[in-house]
Amino acid sequence: MQFEVVFHFFPSIRMKERRGIKIDHETIVRMALRGDQDAFRSLVEEYKSLVYVICLKAVLDPYEAENLIEQQADRH
Repeated sequence: MQFEVVFHFFPSIRMKERRGIKIDHETIVRMALRGDQDAFRSLVEEYKSLVYVICLKAVLDPYEAENLIEQQADRH
């Protein structure tokens, strides 16, 4: 259900192309969970704007929101 909302706002993430093969979003998530760094980066790119908005609403400071995102990115 949560992904349906995201698909509504980001319809392009339903299918990705990797090495000429189309891969659905669920498969990309599974690949990232198994440690595939390319799949993880793909998800980060797709969701970075959404994550920024959520962080910004939580801390109400653009600089701090960027900081939070960078800290999490450094951990992975």
